[in-house]
Amino acid sequence: MRLSTFIAQNKEPILQEWENFARSIEPPGRTMDIAELRDHAAVMLDTIMTDLDTTQTAFEQSEKSIGQGPRGNEETNAEMHASARLQSGFTINQLVAEFRALRASVLKLWAQSTQSVQQTDLVDMTRFNEAIDQALAESVAQFSQISHRWDAILEAAPVGIIMADINGKLIQDNAENKRIWGEFPMSEDIYGYVERKGWWADGSEKQGRQLSPHEWALARALTGEEVTRDIVEIEPFGLCGQRRTILIHARPIWDDIKKIVGSVAVLMDMTEQVKTEAALKDADRRKDEFLAMLAHELRNPLAPISAAAELLTLINLDDARVRHTSEVIRRQVDHMTNLVDDLLDVSRVTRGLILLQNAPLDICHIVTDAVEQVNPLIYERHHHLALHLPPEITMVMGDNKRLVQVISNLLTNAAKYTHEGGKIVLKTQVLQDQIVLTIEDDGIGMAPDLVVHAFDLFAQGECTSDRSSGGLGLGLSLAKNLVELHGGKVTCASEGIGKGSKFTIYLPRLVELDQKISPRRSDRRSLPSMKALKILIVDDNDDAANMLCMFLEVLGHQTSVEHSSLRALERARIELPDVCLLDIGLPEMDGNELARRLRGQPETAKTVLIAVTGYGQDNDRKNSLAAGFDHHMVKPVNTAQLATLLGDVGNA
Repeated sequence: MRLSTFIAQNKEPILQEWENFARSIEPPGRTMDIAELRDHAAVMLDTIMTDLDTTQTAFEQSEKSIGQGPRGNEETNAEMHASARLQSGFTINQLVAEFRALRASVLKLWAQSTQSVQQTDLVDMTRFNEAIDQALAESVAQFSQISHRWDAILEAAPVGIIMADINGKLIQDNAENKRIWGEFPMSEDIYGYVERKGWWADGSEKQGRQLSPHEWALARALTGEEVTRDIVEIEPFGLCGQRRTILIHARPIWDDIKKIVGSVAVLMDMTEQVKTEAALKDADRRKDEFLAMLAHELRNPLAPISAAAELLTLINLDDARVRHTSEVIRRQVDHMTNLVDDLLDVSRVTRGLILLQNAPLDICHIVTDAVEQVNPLIYERHHHLALHLPPEITMVMGDNKRLVQVISNLLTNAAKYTHEGGKIVLKTQVLQDQIVLTIEDDGIGMAPDLVVHAFDLFAQGECTSDRSSGGLGLGLSLAKNLVELHGGKVTCASEGIGKGSKFTIYLPRLVELDQKISPRRSDRRSLPSMKALKILIVDDNDDAANMLCMFLEVLGHQTSVEHSSLRALERARIELPDVCLLDIGLPEMDGNELARRLRGQPETAKTVLIAVTGYGQDNDRKNSLAAGFDHHMVKPVNTAQLATLLGDVGNA
C-alpha cells in the first residue's frame, strides 16, 4: 500500500494523535478547542498526500530534503499554522515539537500496519520526511519573521505596549512601557495587578480613587471590552512618591474563531502634557486677573481726573483751588504714565527689543537714585529703611536707568507688602567677581507656591478688594528680565506667610577700568533762565494742543496752534517759528511727512523740530529722527524736560 493511501485511510487517527500532543503542550491557562488544536494539520496532510503522488526529479527531492522545495507566492498552510500558534502564545520550540509529533504519529501507525511493505514504501517514506521538513522550515521561518517584525515594532513604538494571556499573565512589553512603569514584576494573573499603584484622573466621579486589579484596562479587555481613553495617575515602581499621568487604550486579542486569547494595552505618557495644560490654565487665569487689575488701576486715576475736569468748568474758582485741581490731575496722569510705561517695558523685554545704554556705574549711585525714587512711599508708610553700602567705589557695567528701575521695583514691592512701620534692609556685598544686593523686609511674606512663581508675568499674592497694596504684577518679572540682560540673576525667598521676603540680585563686578570715571552729577536741575521763543504747536487733539499752549505761555513763550498739517506748513513758512512741536498721528499728512516738508522749505529748514507723540517704541524714534526731527518726546510730555529742552534751545 502506498503511504499516501495509508494516510488517507487513517487520517482521523493521525489527527487524533496530533490533537493529543498539542493538548499536552498548549500554553498554561489556555484551553483550546478541537478546531484550534488540529488547526491546519488536516490541510497539511492533504498537501503531503498530493506531494507523495506527484512525480519529482532528483533535484526537487534534494531541495526538499533541506527544506527549500518550490513554492508559490500565496501563504502556505504551514505558514498560516505558525501565525496561528504565535497568536495563541506558543513558543518556537513548541511549534517544532508539533511537527515532530505529526511525523511520529504517521510513522508509528504506518509501522503498526499489517500491510506488507513494498519497494515503493522506502521512497514514500523519504518523500514524506522531506515534505514534513519542508512544512517545518516554512512554519519556523514564518514564526521567526513575525516574531522579529513584532519585536522591532514594539521597541520602535513611542508608546508603551503590554500584552497579557487569557488569565491576565503579563507575557510581553516594550521599552517605553518599562520607562513609564519602571522595572515591574510580570504578574502571573489579574490578581497580581494589585501591586500596581494607580488612581483615576479622568475628572469623573471616580477621580482620585485607586484602581482595583479588575479595573485596569488590560484586565477589562479580557472580558471583551474595548477600552478607550482611561486616564490614570500612576506611581512607577522604584520611584516612590513620583507620579505620572498616562492615557490607556486596550482591546482583546481574538483568534481565528473569534475566541479571546489575551489582551493588549497601549499607554501614552501624558505627564508633561498635563503639566503644560495646567501651566496654560494658570497663565490664562493670571492674565484674566491682570486685565481686571489693569481696568481697576486705570479707572482709579480717571475718576479724580474726570472730577477735576468738571470742577475746572465751573466759574469763580479761586487760584488756590485751580492749583490744587491741577496738582490732582498731574499726579493722576503721572500714575497712568507709569502704568503704561511698565506695560511697554514688559512688551519690549518679552520681544527682545530692550537696548541697554551700558556704561561703567558706581553701584552706590544706582542704589541712592533708586532709594530717592521710592522714598515718598517709604515715608508715607512710616517704614524704617536701613542701607548698607560699600565704602569703596564699586563698579558695574550697565544701563543706569534700567538698574535703578530694578532696585526701585524691588524696594517698592517691599514697601507695599510690609505693614506700616516695618523694617526694610538693603545690603550690598562685594565679592571678587560679582556684586550681591539683598533687599529684605519683615512684611507679609509669601507662601511656597507663590515663591516659585514670584517672577512670572502677572503673578501676585492675594490682595484686598481696595487694591491698596496691589499692582499689575509686572514689576518682579520686569526686574528679573532686566537683571538677566545685564548678565546677572535675581532670586527670592520667604519662610512663609507673615515672615517677610528676601530678594537677592547678583551682578557681574567691573573690576578694572580703562578710563577715569567722572564724578556723578545730580539729575536734579532747576529750570534755566531762557529767552522767549516763537513756538508752533501742531496737534489734531484740541485739548492736548491748548493745554500745551497754555503751559508754554506761562513759561513766557509766544505760541500758536494749528490742527491741520497743510495749514501748519504754510503758517510756519510765513511766521518762521523757532520751534515746532508736532504730533505724529495727524490727518492729511502724518508728522513725519510734515517734518520732511518743513526741512525742505528754506524758511523752516533750520527750525528746531520736536515730535510730541503717543508713539514711543524704538522704531518710532528712529523714524522720527530720520524724517528730520531733532527730538522725540512721548505723551504725556514731561513738562520739566520740555522746559529744560526749550531753555537749551533759547540759550544756544
